[in-house]
Amino acid sequence: MHDSAIIMLMAAIGSGLPQLLVTLQFILLKGLEQIIVTILLLSVMTIAYAYARKQDEAMSGEAED
Repeated sequence: MHDSAIIMLMAAIGSGLPQLLVTLQFILLKGLEQIIVTILLLSVMTIAYAYARKQDEAMSGEAED
């Protein structure tokens, strides 16, 4: 990720300021996208774990009865 960002940044610097601004926005948006995807993934995993644990407790409670 960092290597390609550096290459894109160097190419944008060579082609002028407007291209540099577009490239910087692209790099920042890709970083923000990665953060959002990670947060969503952790949320789904947390909810799934809580659901599975609740189901496990319910199953073990039925086995004791």
